[in-house]
Amino acid sequence: MKRLIGLLLLALICCAPIHTSHAQTVDAMIKRFKKCENAEHHRISGVMLGMIRMLMPNDFSIYKQIPEEELQEILNENNMTKEEFMEMSYFLLTFIDQTKSLAILSLENCSEADRQRFIEATAAWTPEGYTTEDGEEGVYVKKSGKKINEIVIVNREPDDCSIMTLKGDLSPEFIANAEQSMEQIFSKMTK
Repeated sequence: MKRLIGLLLLALICCAPIHTSHAQTVDAMIKRFKKCENAEHHRISGVMLGMIRMLMPNDFSIYKQIPEEELQEILNENNMTKEEFMEMSYFLLTFIDQTKSLAILSLENCSEADRQRFIEATAAWTPEGYTTEDGEEGVYVKKSGKKINEIVIVNREPDDCSIMTLKGDLSPEFIANAEQSMEQIFSKMTK
C-alpha cells in the first residue's frame, strides 16, 4: 500500500511541472482568456501578411494619387501633419515587411472580473521560452543572436488588458524606433 501511495505521489510530482509549464506558454494563456465574453482575438498569419505585402505599395507613390481633400480629411481626423502621416505610413510598411505573423488578444470590452483574473494570471508570468527585455515590464523576447525572432507584449492596465505576439526578424533598433514612432503618433492622435 505504501508503495502504491509512493508511486501515485511520484506520478503527481512528475506531472505537476508539465501542467504548470503548459499553462505558461503564450498560446495557452491566449487560449485561456480568448474564451471570455467580449474578448477580441485576431491572428494575422504569414500568408495573410504576404498577401498584404503584395497588395501594398513598397513606396510612397500611392499617396500622390490620394486627392488633396481626402488626404486633408485623414490628417484632420487623426490630428497629424502630412510629415507625421508619411512617417506613420513608412513605419507601417517597414513593420509589415519585417513581420511574419501577428496575434492580438484584447479584454478591453470584457467584464471587470475577467480583466482582474487576467491581471492576476499574468502578474508573475514570464512566457515559457522568453526573456524580459531590458527589464521592461510586460515585454518578453526570443532572440537569435542580436535579432529578435518573437516578441510578446502584455498590457496589465485595469481597463485595457491585452497580449500581442509578433514573429519576425526584428532588430533592436527597429523595435526602439517603432516604440518612439508609435508614442509620437498616439500622443498626437489623442490630443
